[in-house]
Amino acid sequence: MTVSVSGLVKAYPGSRRHPAPVRAVDGVDLEVADGELLVAVGPSGSGKTTLLRCIAGLEDPDRGRVSIAGRDVTGLRAGDRDVAMVFQEYALYPHLSAGRNVTLGLQARKVPADTVARKLQEVAALLDLEDALERLPSELSGGERQRVALARAIVREPAAFLMDEPLSNLDAALRARTRADIRSLQRRLATTTIYVTHDQVEAMTMGDRVAVLRDGRLQQVADPDTLYARPATGFVARFLGSPPMNVVPADALGISGRAPAVGVRAERLRIVPRGRFRGEVVAVERLGAHSIVHVRRGEASILVRVDRDPPAEGAPVEIDFDDDDLHLFQSMDGARLP
Repeated sequence: MTVSVSGLVKAYPGSRRHPAPVRAVDGVDLEVADGELLVAVGPSGSGKTTLLRCIAGLEDPDRGRVSIAGRDVTGLRAGDRDVAMVFQEYALYPHLSAGRNVTLGLQARKVPADTVARKLQEVAALLDLEDALERLPSELSGGERQRVALARAIVREPAAFLMDEPLSNLDAALRARTRADIRSLQRRLATTTIYVTHDQVEAMTMGDRVAVLRDGRLQQVADPDTLYARPATGFVARFLGSPPMNVVPADALGISGRAPAVGVRAERLRIVPRGRFRGEVVAVERLGAHSIVHVRRGEASILVRVDRDPPAEGAPVEIDFDDDDLHLFQSMDGARLP
């Protein structure tokens, strides 16, 4: 089922210090295709969760329209929108078994008992929860509790899944494994999914497309490869990528007349005997197969990826690059130039 947002605006009252209303979502237009996994990503306060809550019916937009499967649902309450949400907090009933948590919604809608039992076994097998169904949430690991929350959403067979930072409470290793599981599961179910995160690694590894938000506005919507290769703004360039793109004033790289700001990826830079950028190594991040070298000159800081034998901290280095690898921007956060 498609999910469409058109001209969506949601503002909140200002504070005593800043009385002007704050637009958490500011004129967003977005189309999510049938079966697509779209990831909305941005820093804290970018409006991504508010956007999701407006789609879910948990917030009423001030202006704009939300459509699901071609039907305008803007005025409908959350329970009538045929969507299932998975939250950062698992929101499981602590006194009910995992199985009861999964099926409670079906039972509330008077679904026949044999259908409930069949659906529970199907979703338990899908998420490897067969041995957890009789246990209480307190007896489950973090990963198992997250899978129970997913099962509760999946068992409803909704038109769309809406996921709000569902992996934030997991440790790094479990988080990496679970995001791969969610991506694989979404492909098998082919259910339209909008997934909100502040983690750009999650966004780039999970999404068919990624919507980058800042201050309530869409900066760019594209597949991960396009976002990496041709970021639409300096902000997108500096927000996405591990490490993010270097975006600096053009004169810091000795470039004049082409653009106010230029960007270049760390893996496109090389340390050479004589280069166009000279600075001092202020830090080295050793990541096993490669290292990220932080080089600074004055106010300008550059990250360089080095595959072997990084220079020592405090060492002077010179860096060079190919002009074809430069990205030109109107400003440090501004639009991409041709």
